[in-house]
Amino acid sequence: MNEDRSDKKRLDEAVRTRMKGLGLDALFHQVDKSRKDETGPAPPSPAVMYPRAGTRLLVDAGSSSVKIACVRTGREGMTVEWSRCVAIPRIVASDEMKRREFITNTLADLAGEPHAERVPVRTLLPGGVTVIKTLSLPAWDRDELRGMVELEAGRVLPFPRSEIEIDFDVAAADERGSTVILAAARRDDIDGHLALLEAAGITPETVGAAGVALFNSALPSLPREGNTLQVDIGAAATNINLVRNGTLALSRSAAWGTSVLAEKLAGALGVGFDTAESVLRENGLTESRDDPTRTAVHREAVPWAEKLAAELDRTVKHFQLAQGPSRITRVMLSGGGSMLPGLDVFLENRLGVQTRMCGDPDRRLHAVLGLAPAPPGAPSLDINLLPQRMKSTLSARRRKNRLLTALGASAAALIVLIGLPFLAVGLRQGKVRRLDAALSRLEPGIAEVTALNEKIRAVQGYVSAAQSSLEIMREISLIAPPDVTIDRFDFKKDSAVILVGIAASNSSAVGFSESLSQSSLFTSAKLLHTRRKERLRRAVDFEIRCIVNKSEG
Repeated sequence: MNEDRSDKKRLDEAVRTRMKGLGLDALFHQVDKSRKDETGPAPPSPAVMYPRAGTRLLVDAGSSSVKIACVRTGREGMTVEWSRCVAIPRIVASDEMKRREFITNTLADLAGEPHAERVPVRTLLPGGVTVIKTLSLPAWDRDELRGMVELEAGRVLPFPRSEIEIDFDVAAADERGSTVILAAARRDDIDGHLALLEAAGITPETVGAAGVALFNSALPSLPREGNTLQVDIGAAATNINLVRNGTLALSRSAAWGTSVLAEKLAGALGVGFDTAESVLRENGLTESRDDPTRTAVHREAVPWAEKLAAELDRTVKHFQLAQGPSRITRVMLSGGGSMLPGLDVFLENRLGVQTRMCGDPDRRLHAVLGLAPAPPGAPSLDINLLPQRMKSTLSARRRKNRLLTALGASAAALIVLIGLPFLAVGLRQGKVRRLDAALSRLEPGIAEVTALNEKIRAVQGYVSAAQSSLEIMREISLIAPPDVTIDRFDFKKDSAVILVGIAASNSSAVGFSESLSQSSLFTSAKLLHTRRKERLRRAVDFEIRCIVNKSEG
């Protein structure tokens, strides 16, 4: 909120400064009053003014006001980011040079040169300087249609072909051919309008026609069947479209609007023009016998509204002469003049046709919003009266921008491709360094674990060997018969066990040796020798060599 106030304050100071430069100090109070007619929200600060893709700046620099809307379009439709409508003071509007300077300065304040370079701009030609014709041509190919349109332009337009810019678009097509909308304007009028914008640092990408923009803006709410009159009432001009079954059939402009009514009311009430406009907006066509001001307003407003109704009647009759009997089913009002209280009711009673207001929050911006790019698939008309020389320059600039963008993307990709190996090597080296550091921290622990494992294996070997010897001795004791006594066990390094003992007889010693050889603990058992004992008649000394079975151990 504080930023909005500061923006408005800076804008007011800029306008005041320029008004002083024009020698119009007495108009300060009028400028302050005209600020009440500005629509918001105000433009944000330059740093964040156009942050999003798909943004367009729409400009309508008319004879009585400057309208600007910043819009963003996408698949979901159009969003108005911000908008402004600045009224041109009456004393300034009456002097063409001062009016143009005021418009230039206002545009420079609202859409300054740095922003105009960043955001594509579309501008609207006044309805009075454009001619719009609807043609029925027996062709579908656009190149073929272009040749036919060139021929028709020389026949239906009131200016020599060498003095005008034309453009066209296909509104509808069927088996019989195409319905083409042709728009034209004198090059002098276009150049004058472009010079006005150029002085503010603005070079537009599109120059639109008022009637076409009015049609495009109402497309979402236009019925696809029946005949609709679009009436956009401004201060100095009124643009009228007749739309038949959803297609623009007729477009014309009348060079008068609410300013004529405000001038007459100012004379009748003996007040200034600005006061008369304020009274008119407040009372409109509502009548009250108890209120002399409202009665005076009603007395002046009714003839003006009658003239508007007569103009609409003439438009309908002109259409009927060309297309045959056809009834108007709906009237749609827009523009600043449509905000006069009671105007819709008056026209509905006078014409006998349903009359409604357009759905825009600010009806003054209805036509200029039709300049916005249409969402994909929308049946809008694409008309651009930008001179061909500027279209070529713009196309070359776009190609250059696309080329620079492609080169930038290629350079970025090349840098990435070149940098990836170095990045991978750097990452690998960093990983190796981290692993080396971790290994260095673990080395003392690894040494301790290794020493501990050696001790464990030594203990395990000792325990295992002891257990094996005990197991062998236990097995031999179980195998030995009662008449055999073992005197000594001798364990050798080559897994051999030498048994020395006494047997009751030689056959007992032989039988003991055979029993040992059949045990799973030994792979073999061999009786090395026997010797008879001298004192004992049959007893013998023996020595047996057994080989331990390692797999069993």
